[in-house]
Amino acid sequence: MFKQMMSLLVLAGLVLALAPTAQAAPIVIPGDGYTGPYRLVFATSSHPMADSSRTMTDFNADVTTAAGLITELAALGTTWTAIASTPTVDARDNSDTNPSSTGIPIYTTSGLRIADDNADLWDGSIQNPIMLDDGTSGGNLTGGQRSYSDYTWTGSNTNGTGASSGDGRQLSTDGNLRVSRGGRIDSGWISGVSINSADTRGARLYGISDVLGGTTPAADPEITEIDYDPDAGNLRIRWDSQDGRLYNLRSESDPSVAAPIDWPIFDGHQDLAATPPENTLTFPLPADSERFFVIEGFPAPPVSVLSEDFESGQGDWVPGNSGVPLPDPPGGVSSPTATVWELGTPDPVLLGGPPAAHSGTNCFGTDLDTSYADLTGVFLRSPSINLTTAAGATLTFWRFYDIETGFDWGRVRVLDAADDSEIAVLEETFDGTTNDWEEVSIKLPAEVAGKMVKIEFILATDDVTNNPQAGLYIDDVSVTVP
Repeated sequence: MFKQMMSLLVLAGLVLALAPTAQAAPIVIPGDGYTGPYRLVFATSSHPMADSSRTMTDFNADVTTAAGLITELAALGTTWTAIASTPTVDARDNSDTNPSSTGIPIYTTSGLRIADDNADLWDGSIQNPIMLDDGTSGGNLTGGQRSYSDYTWTGSNTNGTGASSGDGRQLSTDGNLRVSRGGRIDSGWISGVSINSADTRGARLYGISDVLGGTTPAADPEITEIDYDPDAGNLRIRWDSQDGRLYNLRSESDPSVAAPIDWPIFDGHQDLAATPPENTLTFPLPADSERFFVIEGFPAPPVSVLSEDFESGQGDWVPGNSGVPLPDPPGGVSSPTATVWELGTPDPVLLGGPPAAHSGTNCFGTDLDTSYADLTGVFLRSPSINLTTAAGATLTFWRFYDIETGFDWGRVRVLDAADDSEIAVLEETFDGTTNDWEEVSIKLPAEVAGKMVKIEFILATDDVTNNPQAGLYIDDVSVTVP
């Protein structure tokens, strides 16, 4: 009986380890040699309307119809959805690209990579412009370069959430709606200017496919050995393991009651750290005459190397108000000004400012109780962040801003902690008014690997302020590593 049980145990582990059935070889393949699962994105040739008479169902149908006009895309047999936001759904959710899940690489239909994963798609830039790829006007898989003035309906902020102010609102509303500009790879690819929903010229839509190509990696590892030690009365299970993953041991005496993934955790054996190339678990032999086991594997959650809600004071955060490049005119760099970064509770009656911190009572702002001044150049730098052993990192923060459009700007940089020199600009410029706190998630560039770094937030203004504006506010900053 024991030999029979052992065979079943092994079988159960192996069955769960099988990868889902791979799709047929796609016609459109990435051009950089990547062979794993991926998704495709394109811009429609058609110019649908986006006013209150139309819904997300309509926009998804628009991109599906557009993709179906090219034989090669139609043959993929995939689902197409719009990268667009309405009052009821954000673009990153409608397109299944929310950074809360890792995602997979995204390409144009000509094989150019747009983003490495979901976080990369919504970090403020893409790697290549989204071409005009559908067949409505005789397009083809290689697409065509779009002009700067070629608009696409998005209704979205840079991070994929619905736009609500500034340069336009979400789709399915009337008035000025957020659009992107053609040929852009900075934040303008998704969040640019606005055009009125009544404009009969309309704008294009972005369409994104479901998962294509490759083989979806197995969700669970393979059990390689099951041993029984009669002297000790212990059962030992071995399985292949990979760095960066955690494991659960699930078990059921009657495997017909539920799918293996829904079997209970056995005897508290969960969140087991990987010990590559193999994990070994030993425990007392259960009393059951027959019991089935599976190993469930999943990515380890990211580790926080910086987490700051500003409720415990300033700590090692450093504000400054000199040496920041100023907009041109007047150009040059800033000198100390009346405007400074302040820590505390925002003034709820300040015109254009937030009514409260994003969380708790405290945040940092470029003056908490008054508008910013002319010729302001102020920075806020984080404490040193240790990325010396990190393979990658992601910055997440919440911001509220009221900044003169087209003249003044906010900026986010990553600095070398050794000398405060610039490693990379994470967000080149942003301006306008948010009217509410918005979350930003940015994947740090590869250049930060092996370094001690700082994150820097900047507000810079020119020599004329047409209207009093509240400035920039930052709260709930975190940096995580895989």
